[in-house]
Formats: sequence, structure tokens, C-alpha cells
Amino acid sequence: MSKRAPEAVWEWDINSEPARVKQTVGEILARLDEAAPGQTLEERGDLKLIFSELLYNAIIHGNNSDPDKKVRISLQVVNGRQVNAGITDEGPGFDYQQTVSRDPVEGLYSETGRGIQIVNALADKLSFDSSGRRVMFEKRVGALNG
Repeated sequence: MSKRAPEAVWEWDINSEPARVKQTVGEILARLDEAAPGQTLEERGDLKLIFSELLYNAIIHGNNSDPDKKVRISLQVVNGRQVNAGITDEGPGFDYQQTVSRDPVEGLYSETGRGIQIVNALADKLSFDSSGRRVMFEKRVGALNG
């Protein structure tokens, strides 16, 4: 019989108000500090930036900052070493394939899409559902990052 890795799971639903991002990211990081204590300062900084970018995108671009619309955040930490997260908005979605496939240098000078390019560089895996309304990422943490 195989032994299942210990997991920690949380979910949040927040109103689409940009002012909520800082507080919500703080709550997420507090949970990660407990569930993944081996993360390095660099990894914690990466996670802070990833969550900030994805939450702002969902609130501002996905839900047009409509406080009546919600953003759902799901967070899972497996064995204290693997962070899996998903962020879903209630907007119309977007063409994520165009944004992700953009030339990285061109993307830096574009008016939009830089946040996704940054997240793509910092996360170990970045994916979207077919509607473009849900983004998922994975990031390994810990000194050996193994």
C-alpha cells in the first residue's frame, strides 16, 4: 500500500477589489510559512510576486474590479515541498495562448501581459483552463528544491 503525502489545503473567495490583494497575499504567505517552513527567502519572494500578479490580473482584467464579482483562490501544499495553487475569476476569460507564447523580450515592452510572463518565469509550471478564467501554477520549495 502506498503512503499518501501529507497535504495542507485552503480556499478563499474574495471580492474583486484591488485593495484586497495585499491582505490576501499576506494571509496566503502566513499559511505557506506554516505548511512549507523549508522555503527559502527567494522562494517566498517569488510566491509573493506570483500571487500578487495573478490576483491583480483576476481582479482588474478578469472581473473589471467589480466588487460584486468574486475571485476564488485554492492553495495546496504537498509534503511541505510542493505549492499548487489556482485562481479563478468570473470574467469572460482571455486568450492565454497568445500571452504565454509571446516573445519574452517583446513581452517586457508590451502594455499588457508582463505579469503572466513574470509568473511563467518564476513558477515551475503554469497552466490555464480552456476558458482562460482559471490559472494554475506549481512551485517546488525547500533548500534542495527537489
